Amino acid sequence: LQNEIPPESNAEAIRCATSAGARVVYNAAPARDVDRSLTRACAYLVVNEEEAAHFLGRRVDDVAGMAVGSILATPDGVTPIPAHPVRAVDTTGAGDSLVAAFTAALNDGSGEVGAARIASRIAAMATRAVGAQTSMPRSEDVQADPV
Repeated sequence: LQNEIPPESNAEAIRCATSAGARVVYNAAPARDVDRSLTRACAYLVVNEEEAAHFLGRRVDDVAGMAVGSILATPDGVTPIPAHPVRAVDTTGAGDSLVAAFTAALNDGSGEVGAARIASRIAAMATRAVGAQTSMPRSEDVQADPV
């Protein structure tokens, strides 16, 4: 789910999915106020730096002085996921790529940390071309490119 969908639709989808035992991945973009009971019902809340600041009410700083591609926060702690160096041309679609790759990797059994690492890599690859659709890495690109 994501915040370009009406809030009532997200709420109903979360209720239906959780009652069926499904895990919900909620990309809270663009940032807007969301009922906390809904976000708590989701297995994963995906936010960028701006959205994290919106939900937390404060700026999110780097972790241990390292460049962070993403942060995986679980009840067990916080795991920084290193950024992948690329020559970024356009970030349009990078967030969507990250969420899609994270969700697919979770479903493939990569585990949370593995899924976050894969998602960070795919999102980095998606910044190397202009536009959202044209920048999406193809499966053969992902296999061949270590980023």
